[in-house]
Amino acid sequence: MRILKIFGIIVISIVVLFYAANFAAKYWQSNLIKKDVNYIFEKNNVEVKNLKCTTPSLLSRGASCKFVPSDKNISIIAGKFKMEKVEKNNSNFSIDLKYGKYDPSACGISDISKVDIYHSRVKAKEDELRIDNGTAFEEMIIFYDPNKESFCVQIGYAYG
Repeated sequence: MRILKIFGIIVISIVVLFYAANFAAKYWQSNLIKKDVNYIFEKNNVEVKNLKCTTPSLLSRGASCKFVPSDKNISIIAGKFKMEKVEKNNSNFSIDLKYGKYDPSACGISDISKVDIYHSRVKAKEDELRIDNGTAFEEMIIFYDPNKESFCVQIGYAYG
């Protein structure tokens, strides 16, 4: 009976440690992503505040970050990153949405018909998305809700 009790305590301790380690790792990863996204904004002269980033998993190359730009003119922000407005009837973009390449729900968006969408169309080799540590974002997408004046960027790190 005593052995079962000790075994139960060990199992519970392992589970608690696992969840604590996972939480700490996601917190650390979110802070690294936030630092990289903030760097890209600063580098391209886009002043932001309240930058909050999340990632779907520890193994993900992507993240979503909500932010408030000091200049809320989406055309100016998109121009600094050589972004193009995505037409909602764009079949390639619809396929990417369907298969989860982009996730508007991670930005709190349930209906994309109510938001403007901008895509970087910039390859990682270009300077706009290069990070100071030698890595780069492969691409960047901004969801902008003009009614709420809310901005959310989704990025994907480039391989290599």
